[in-house]
Amino acid sequence: MPSRACSASARSRCRQNSDAGPVAQGKTPPVHGGISVVTPNRDRVPPNLSSTRTIRRLWARLVVSRVFIVAAAAGFVIAFGIAALAPVGLTLAGGLERLDPGTVAALHGYLPDVAWRDLVAPFLIRPAWILPLMLSLVSIGLAISIRRPVGTSLRPRS
Repeated sequence: MPSRACSASARSRCRQNSDAGPVAQGKTPPVHGGISVVTPNRDRVPPNLSSTRTIRRLWARLVVSRVFIVAAAAGFVIAFGIAALAPVGLTLAGGLERLDPGTVAALHGYLPDVAWRDLVAPFLIRPAWILPLMLSLVSIGLAISIRRPVGTSLRPRS
């Protein structure tokens, strides 16, 4: 409600200030767990964002999705760097041997023969740049799926 001190021309401005929330009224906003939560009017907050727990969950999803986006960007840069600077026929096994001789043999010693034959050996004969590229694509997919709340579609409503 606007106060009686407001003139007729300034009533809309007074009404906006009274609905603006605690910061515009000169009050300090409540702090929950180190995060300043400003709720201008409890009636205007959607019911799914009214609790602090929900806000923290959304914040955590945003942070985790950004971590995956940064990891994907780093993977794309590494894949491009390997593809541009390494010799043309360099495989992942050859790249690991260049970094540390004996790595492939040590890796083979740690894994059972079935895992080596069916999981690791197919990746070692591929080009060296393909593993960071695949991990980047997986990271982008995880970032998109984590960021989007459950039950929402990718298409905007019309």
